[in-house]
Amino acid sequence: MNVITILDIISTIGFSAAFVIVCRLGKNLLEPSCKLFLCLPLVVYILVGLSNCLEHGNITAYFDSYEDYFELLFTPFFLFFIFSFKIHCEVDERKQAEEDLRKSKNFLQSIIDGFPESLMVINPDYSIALANRSVRESIREKEQAVNCLNCYQINHNLNTPCDEAEYPCPVRQVLATKAPARVTHTHHYKKDGNEIIVDVIAVPLLDDAGNVIQIIQSSRDITERKQAEEERIRLSTAVEQADEAMTIVGSDGIIQYVNPVSEQLMGYSRDELIGKNMLDFERSSDQQQRYKEIWEAINRGSVWGGHVTEKKKDGSNCKLYVTVSPVRDQSGKITSFVSIGRDITKETELEEQLRQSQKMEAIGTLAGGIAHDFNNILAAIIGYTELSLADSLDGKTVRSNLEQILQSSMRARDLVKQILAFSRRSGHERKSLELHSVIKEAVKLLRASIPTTIDIRLDTNVQDATVMADPTQIHQVIMNLGTNAADAMQENGGVLEMKLSQVALNAETVKAFHDLQPGTYVKLAVRDTGPGIDPSVVDRIFEPFFTTKKIDRGTGMGLAVVYGIVKSHGGDITVESEAGKGSTFHVLLPKAENAIKEKKAGVKSLPTGNEHILFVDDEDVLVDVGKKILESLGYNVIAEKRSAEALETFRNDPDKFDIVITDQTMPDMTGYDLAKELIRIKPDVPIVLCTGFSENVSSEKAKAVGIKEFLMKPINRKNMAETIRKVLDDK
Repeated sequence: MNVITILDIISTIGFSAAFVIVCRLGKNLLEPSCKLFLCLPLVVYILVGLSNCLEHGNITAYFDSYEDYFELLFTPFFLFFIFSFKIHCEVDERKQAEEDLRKSKNFLQSIIDGFPESLMVINPDYSIALANRSVRESIREKEQAVNCLNCYQINHNLNTPCDEAEYPCPVRQVLATKAPARVTHTHHYKKDGNEIIVDVIAVPLLDDAGNVIQIIQSSRDITERKQAEEERIRLSTAVEQADEAMTIVGSDGIIQYVNPVSEQLMGYSRDELIGKNMLDFERSSDQQQRYKEIWEAINRGSVWGGHVTEKKKDGSNCKLYVTVSPVRDQSGKITSFVSIGRDITKETELEEQLRQSQKMEAIGTLAGGIAHDFNNILAAIIGYTELSLADSLDGKTVRSNLEQILQSSMRARDLVKQILAFSRRSGHERKSLELHSVIKEAVKLLRASIPTTIDIRLDTNVQDATVMADPTQIHQVIMNLGTNAADAMQENGGVLEMKLSQVALNAETVKAFHDLQPGTYVKLAVRDTGPGIDPSVVDRIFEPFFTTKKIDRGTGMGLAVVYGIVKSHGGDITVESEAGKGSTFHVLLPKAENAIKEKKAGVKSLPTGNEHILFVDDEDVLVDVGKKILESLGYNVIAEKRSAEALETFRNDPDKFDIVITDQTMPDMTGYDLAKELIRIKPDVPIVLCTGFSENVSSEKAKAVGIKEFLMKPINRKNMAETIRKVLDDK
């Protein structure tokens, strides 16, 4: 093997170093592919040189061989280097252009991403060429994914272009007109799926020939603005159509706004009110002082509410309940005041009428309380009188006197019933009723309550005036009509006439009445000779709370109640009136066909017995008379004055008593509660409950717990005997 000289090594290394320097210089200039091709000749050159050195063993032979290879490789190497450098320069220019384009695109994207509205560049085929961040965020997609979608997919979640009838398409309009278009869409969607309202503006991008190459579309979410606008419209509509008078007054007292109700209420037009100072309107001194107090209060920032009286344009007064509230700006400064007024003129009148009604209610309560005590007194009088009559078989004078006492007591009992009926303390139970008897009872009360200058005349001689009605309500009808007629003649006197008759209505004559069917009716005519009813109000007299009387003379409910009662009985009421000649009310009620009439029973002996009775009442005199009456009928009686003692007596020997008769109103324990305790001890014990008056217990309620009979005081001897026998025999 030949030895490689130092010159060979230096030559090879030197050339290699020069080549490396060239490659180093081209490190940042040449492409990787060019560098690869430059390295290949170098590698070949080095390998060939080393091989020749090893083969020849001397420098001369080496150089001879190396020179051939050098000449062979250097020329293509140099040419390839020049070609690669040129290619690099061209690539570098292209990359610089791409970089500039990328920067421009990023700059443009950053600009459109900064817009808060959704901004898209749309191609004529509806595909998305460019979309900003707002669009991407709205559908939660990246830019690359957005560019794969169409505008109708993004905006409306549709798979085909929009139907023009349902969604007016701004893109289609721009393509058709080559001009900007603007539409409002209500079916755009946010990323959370909520529907929004958007304002869409589309602008065309035209080429040199004037053709639309792309469309720039901007979409702004106007949902909140639309909602605010709709809320403002609703508020404005509500204020304009509100039933209350609404006024806005500036901090200087100048009226800035009034709604239509304010115009109607006060009688002034809007032009007459706006611009005027609220303190300049004509008012009484008291009213003016009231408004000054209100003005001072609201200027302190307080909300004021209360009653005021305003004078209308026609000079009449109206009463209002007004609330005035301050309106403040963002800094808290008062800028205006809002006044809301409600007309309470009618309500004030109703309050007065209600007070009158409450007086009547109080009278009814008083009547109930009196009835309880008075019935107990009558019970004693009637009881002792009947006992005396039973013992006075001889002595016509004494017997006659006792009969007069009994008759007067019965009349007093009926009077209490009438008072209770008048105060509406009895239930509504319809039964066969002869009207003439109710009229006579009512006239007794009327005669005692109206002036003697009014003559009452009755004409009730009709063959049959039977109706199915509630006695209490019919009694109330007669009393109200009679009282109204008497009021009409209060000053000058006159004649009050009540007349009964029968009328037959056919298909033609029934048309003169409201809601009546052809048939036979009983007619009650109530006529007075007063001044008559004003024709302008005659159609309103049956309205609730309508009255032509002074406040202290009527509630306006009498005729309304009469109308309701008559209608509820299937009848009708009409009125005829002539100025200066009085008025006549006609009440028609359906005649009761095949009514079962009560027959007066002949004199017969009272039923008696020998059973054991527990009699309970807290009144000493009633205990005494009750015990004597029962014993006179043959019964064995144990009487107690207290509920607790009666319960203890019964508990000690319940089988001893065949029947219990107890009063309702007693201290410690009512008769109703006592009855329940007795039934717990002996479920089949017959109990009769008696009361003078009680709202807490009724016949139905008493029988629901096992009480057999319910009797109203005062109970005479006959009723007591018949009731006891009936209960015992049905046991």
